[in-house]
Amino acid sequence: MPRIRPITMDNLTVNIAPLSYDETENYVNEGRAMLQKKDPETTPEEWAQRTLKTVCFTLNKAAGVLGDKEKELTPTKLTQEYDMVFINFIYEEFLKMSGLQVAAAPKEEAPAKQEAPAKTATPITSTLH
Repeated sequence: MPRIRPITMDNLTVNIAPLSYDETENYVNEGRAMLQKKDPETTPEEWAQRTLKTVCFTLNKAAGVLGDKEKELTPTKLTQEYDMVFINFIYEEFLKMSGLQVAAAPKEEAPAKQEAPAKTATPITSTLH
């Protein structure tokens, strides 16, 4: 039986379950293969579908309905029922729970801004006497 964790956003709570050790190896290998795919390269749509399938997997696993085609949540049902922000929230929490949260890449330092030459004030002279 997997660990199950309730997660909540804006008063909506769902249960998620992490990947098992073997499932994690498969998930990581699949991602690596997608990254190395060259001809044609993995499309943004393929990455999005992987994310949606992953979210369905974690929700279905937590609900104990994996393999039950009548009760399983599918990517189509998922996107009809939940918004993009909540789906992304589930995905990020699932990654953390599975030990797959990737640290953010270090931010590149922006090149130093060159200061514009200081403008000298032009004196206002009055021609009125």
